[in-house]
Amino acid sequence: MGTSFSAGAAKKREMRRLVLVFAAGGAGVVIGAPRGGQSAAKTAPRACPGDGGAAEISCLSFADFVQMMRAMAKVLIVDDDPAIRDVLRFALARAGFEVVEAGDGRLALERFAAVAPDLVVLDVMLPGIDGIEVCRALRRESAVPILFLSSKEDEIDRVVGLEIGGDDYIGKPFSPRELVARVKALLRRAAAPAPAPPRSPAPKQLRHGKLTLDLDFVRALWDGHEVALTATEFGILRTLLARPGKVYSRDDLMSGAYGIDKVVSDRTIDSHMRRLRAKFAAIGAAPVETLHGFGYKLSPCA
Repeated sequence: MGTSFSAGAAKKREMRRLVLVFAAGGAGVVIGAPRGGQSAAKTAPRACPGDGGAAEISCLSFADFVQMMRAMAKVLIVDDDPAIRDVLRFALARAGFEVVEAGDGRLALERFAAVAPDLVVLDVMLPGIDGIEVCRALRRESAVPILFLSSKEDEIDRVVGLEIGGDDYIGKPFSPRELVARVKALLRRAAAPAPAPPRSPAPKQLRHGKLTLDLDFVRALWDGHEVALTATEFGILRTLLARPGKVYSRDDLMSGAYGIDKVVSDRTIDSHMRRLRAKFAAIGAAPVETLHGFGYKLSPCA
């Protein structure tokens, strides 16, 4: 059975005081919680913009709300090594997360269906159903953030894990502090409001020198010759082509490629870029330049 650990009775009491008021008219949801240990009935009313007349609450900023939600977030850790699970459980519980455990892929899917976690830390090498298959199964029904955890150093495994829907990858041995930081970053991004849609339709094709991207048919061409790319590789080129003179950092490039902020390692970014360059090098092309210490930009593509 999985074991749950809370951040302590005080935090649980605070979480129970969280109030979500759905306004009858106005801006939608008002987020608030009573202050100073008072009950909702004793809290002085404070008007919130667009609250439709809702009272007896104190308003929270979005950042405060994310902080409170993170404190009560539930993390499912999936690893067949009890020692690794102990380390993960201690680090995450100490950071204020509720933790549920599973030691194999089958149990992980059962735990996920039972507790609906906010994030999954998933080992790649699992008995029975491995982590890759667990990720595929989860992605068929959920967009929950998934942080892959593995001692495997093969670049292909890292890339496959990210391509099938993983949000980040950290190798063993790992720093518990770094893992907790990545978990917090993934939850923060998952809770962020969706970006506003563009005001005008994007062009159907992007061109720069001999390089053309057909956005409708998701095709990359160099001087008329098609180059087969993965979705992430296509996204990298699309980001670079949007502003051909701009120098992109690794983080900016991957955020643009995925369409949302993702926390990934430098090795993962370099792996995508190395594979992209190899595909174009096979036809004598070099569409991307490296500016050491700064990032990447589009070449003249002449």
